[in-house]
Amino acid sequence: MTHSIAIIEDDPAVADLMAATLTDHGYRTHHYASAISFEAGLNDTKPSLCLVDLGFPDQNGLDLVKSLANKHTI
Repeated sequence: MTHSIAIIEDDPAVADLMAATLTDHGYRTHHYASAISFEAGLNDTKPSLCLVDLGFPDQNGLDLVKSLANKHTI
């Protein structure tokens, strides 16, 4: 079973580097450029792990992590 990793990162260069490295090691990745797009994406996929940037224009990364911990088993 291939685990899915959500990359929640607003810098495309950083997200691309993370995705390439993880893919090279056998992981499936999904990139989200904002907290809002990630939360919408949870309807379609449930990642095994989330890598969360702390600074977003639309939400604080720590708030997103707290919300995930309260609502999901990721």
